[in-house]
Amino acid sequence: MVNCIANATKVLTQFGLDKKINTNASEDGKFASVWGWSEDMKMTAEIECNATENESNLVFASYTDNSDSAFQFFERLREAKW
Repeated sequence: MVNCIANATKVLTQFGLDKKINTNASEDGKFASVWGWSEDMKMTAEIECNATENESNLVFASYTDNSDSAFQFFERLREAKW
């Protein structure tokens, strides 16, 4: 779980989603999430870590009129090593 949180934090920071970055973990250590916002507060992403299922998920939102640009950003973020 620690590796997932560290990798998620690293990737969000690399993609400039490190304004108000935060983490949360369950008491039993089976679930955690890391989320952050872009500097202009128009993009946010959350990476959820699930030790029970041995998987992680990405949630992404972008508040923009340029859906192509947002989708390209999402694709790059999704392909990152988190």
